[in-house]
Amino acid sequence: MFGSSPLTTADISPAPVSQMTNQITLPIAATTNSGAPAGVVVLSQPITKAEVCNLFGLWNDALETGDPATVAKRYAKDGVSLPTLSDVPRNDFKGIKECFVGFLKKRPVGKIPEGEIFIGNNWAQDAGIYEFTFNDGSKVKAPYSFVYPFENGQWMISHHHSSLMPQEVVRPTKITKTEVRPCRDLHCRVTIATVAIVILICHHRRHLHCCPHHHCHLSFTITVAIAISIR
Repeated sequence: MFGSSPLTTADISPAPVSQMTNQITLPIAATTNSGAPAGVVVLSQPITKAEVCNLFGLWNDALETGDPATVAKRYAKDGVSLPTLSDVPRNDFKGIKECFVGFLKKRPVGKIPEGEIFIGNNWAQDAGIYEFTFNDGSKVKAPYSFVYPFENGQWMISHHHSSLMPQEVVRPTKITKTEVRPCRDLHCRVTIATVAIVILICHHRRHLHCCPHHHCHLSFTITVAIAISIR
């Protein structure tokens, strides 16, 4: 297979220690079309969890530039972004860039309070909850997931998904005591009107046969009671 001479262990030169985790070198003199030695089999590009965290830092730094194109360059050629407030997947540079135009106007600064990292063969995944602080002081949390492949010598983003927190779908609105008082007063007036109407109906039912115009009297009395109670 390798020629007429038998292969011995002396024919195999040991790879440097620094390369042993990355590749296996076989004694083949031929090269591939790309120019790389044909006997080199790349197993994986090593990366630590701390380095995966730094990949989010690079994306966050891109956000701080305020330039959508700079952010879009962090995504792989075939990368997909599934934005928080859009039902349209962005699967090219132009689409990814456009989805950040409005977001970057808020000057977001992100951090990850909760995240889980998984490392595979030339890929890594980071998923959890991230939080953004905007230039008006407001903050928002959202579930996220990033998938990073090692592409053309760099760790890029091939998948990015972000969605609203369940409690963020309908956000609570603050209300002041001044705003609460009219609501409380209206509730009291409606309650009083309801009780007055019930009492009047019961009273008139007892005298149905006493007055031939009881229906007219009843309608007039109810109208007056409501008018007084909600005035």
